[in-house]
Amino acid sequence: MEEETPRILAERFDVVDVFSRADRGEKPRNDEEERLFKIYRLLKAFINYTDERVRDIPTLLFRI
Repeated sequence: MEEETPRILAERFDVVDVFSRADRGEKPRNDEEERLFKIYRLLKAFINYTDERVRDIPTLLFRI
């Protein structure tokens, strides 16, 4: 998942821009970005091991 998640997202989105804006606490511009912001927050929580909702990441990714 560590290698595949960024690759999958990068094929469709400018993830650096979207994730940077999510990290700065900006508001998403549309529903698709809302999902990406949520994915970003879950990935960040997973990396920091602070959130049990990380199990939702695959569902979020495949709904994109």
